[in-house]
Amino acid sequence: MSTHLFVFPDTNLFVQCRALQELDWKVLGDAESISLVITSPVMTEIDRQKSGQGRLAKRARTANTLLRKLLDQDFIEIENCKSGVKVTVIERLVLKPLDELKDQLDFDTLDGQLVGVAAGFVKAHSGEEAILLSHDTGPLLHAKRVGVPFFQIPDEWLTPPETDEDQKRIAKLEKDLDAYRKNEPECTVDAVNVPSAFTVTRYGALSDEQVKTLTDQLRKRHPIDDKVPATPLEIIQSGMGSVLASAFEKKVSDYRKAYSKWIANCEKVFRSLPYRQRLIDSEPIVGFRLSNSGTRPADRVLVQFEVLGAIGGLFAPRKEEKEEAPIRLPSPPMAPNLSSAQEHIARGLGLRSNHAAAIIPSISSFPSMAESLSRLSLPSSRDDNSFYWSTSDRELPHKVMEFTCGQWRHQDKDEDFEFRLYPPTEAGEYSGAIKVTIQAANLTTPVSKTFPIKIVVEAEDAMDQAMKLIVPPVTLQLD
Repeated sequence: MSTHLFVFPDTNLFVQCRALQELDWKVLGDAESISLVITSPVMTEIDRQKSGQGRLAKRARTANTLLRKLLDQDFIEIENCKSGVKVTVIERLVLKPLDELKDQLDFDTLDGQLVGVAAGFVKAHSGEEAILLSHDTGPLLHAKRVGVPFFQIPDEWLTPPETDEDQKRIAKLEKDLDAYRKNEPECTVDAVNVPSAFTVTRYGALSDEQVKTLTDQLRKRHPIDDKVPATPLEIIQSGMGSVLASAFEKKVSDYRKAYSKWIANCEKVFRSLPYRQRLIDSEPIVGFRLSNSGTRPADRVLVQFEVLGAIGGLFAPRKEEKEEAPIRLPSPPMAPNLSSAQEHIARGLGLRSNHAAAIIPSISSFPSMAESLSRLSLPSSRDDNSFYWSTSDRELPHKVMEFTCGQWRHQDKDEDFEFRLYPPTEAGEYSGAIKVTIQAANLTTPVSKTFPIKIVVEAEDAMDQAMKLIVPPVTLQLD
């Protein structure tokens, strides 16, 4: 007596029989445990039947929901079996029909494939007990001919057939539902600009050591002028001696402070280089178009744009799409000289002579109170027929972006939505999708559409870009 039995079920076990836990599995023999082996032909038939209408399609969808659990686990245990037999469901979609039976079985049919797969398992596992289980005569006769053990599903396992009254009631309900849906909004989603693949460049952040190397190179290329004396001989020999010397020393002090500040500002440019370079390269733009072509408006609408997978997030387009200025380092400060000190004294004297005109602006230059108030605009009330952001901080990347609309007019202009896509920062290939869902108070079933996207992130060395800021490349012009 074998304590375990491998059962290769036909599709009718799932779509024509009662629930698996209600069946009397003891009729198959004395096995203490059973493995229901899901094969490729059975899975193919369930996938085909689930898209139809009626009870058969509903049962196929129920079976598909059960088998979907095999995506996350190796087996499914059927709990609370009345027969007391331990029943589990496993998948072996990789099993192929036994090649030596190709002249006896038609492998172009699902029945032929099922019997061929069971035969291959029986031959490869001679020490195991296995049977083919079906309620249809055809596959059972094929199994008998090629020597595969089989068992016919008992009639007691089948669900009772639907009555004519049931069929009429179902048909009426479906007709009523179709009529109701015809009076609903008819919302659609289309892609305006959603390529299936993007390639973007990302620059890694510079390390503290790299930034120090860059600032050292910067000091070598633009060294501070240490040869400027605190009190030049020209000043000592001039007639304004102490006044001019004091002014010049201040210029030298200001120059040294400006040089230190310039180095610090250049360091900020180096550290922000990856981000500023991303702005210049710009993020990929994705766009969608929504329409309501039904016979009535959609009430209390919620539209969601959801990023699936590891492709990053969505955020709002820039208010003004303009070309970013090239990245440059600020110019180094100029070392002071005697003439600059003299100009400094002259400006100081000038301020004392007419400081009122220079510092206090004319009263007439201020706008009147009425003019100031006229520039203020009170917030306008919302248009019930327009879409509004409901996602806060939309300048930051989000996995979900949402919009609401009080009443979306039907057969009106299309609604366009555009986003920037913030890709991952690490180099590699990323797959995912953007799912668009429309919900409304008077929409029976939400409208949803998914757009697959692949992003290739290519890494570039920010150090090379930074060195070009210090020593710009030379462009040769040929006559």
